[in-house]
Amino acid sequence: MTTVWQEPRFFRTTVKENMYFEEEGLENQLEKNIELVNVKPIIRGLSEGLQTVLHKSGEEFSGGGERKRLALLRAIVSNPNLIILDEPTAGLDPSNQETIWNMIEGLGREVTRIVATHDVEKAILADRVVIMKEGRIVACGSPKKLINSHSFCK
Repeated sequence: MTTVWQEPRFFRTTVKENMYFEEEGLENQLEKNIELVNVKPIIRGLSEGLQTVLHKSGEEFSGGGERKRLALLRAIVSNPNLIILDEPTAGLDPSNQETIWNMIEGLGREVTRIVATHDVEKAILADRVVIMKEGRIVACGSPKKLINSHSFCK
């Protein structure tokens, strides 16, 4: 299980060490997932690539899109079977939003995704939706069932 928070933070160490902590066999996963998450251009832009030391907890990356893609890379490098994402596209421009949603979709059916989002258009793509109000569950079910009961509109 792994998580991607709305405001990702990174350790003050190298980009590579932020992605995984020298765990056996994960370097190959890192290389494979760099392509999936489309971070190769970000890494190429760093002075020392994956060996670049982050001094500002990831604030040196331009915009939330880069930080969120790197956080997603960190989350999937260990091949999780469950990933929890907190507002993965909040504050991003439409292009970066679409990129992030495509990456989440690209994880495949074998990865269970729990996504907290206010984006109803994306929520209806889920197998199951839970609607909360003031910290309480007010509706739960398939998107079709919830749309038919107008739960999305309340």
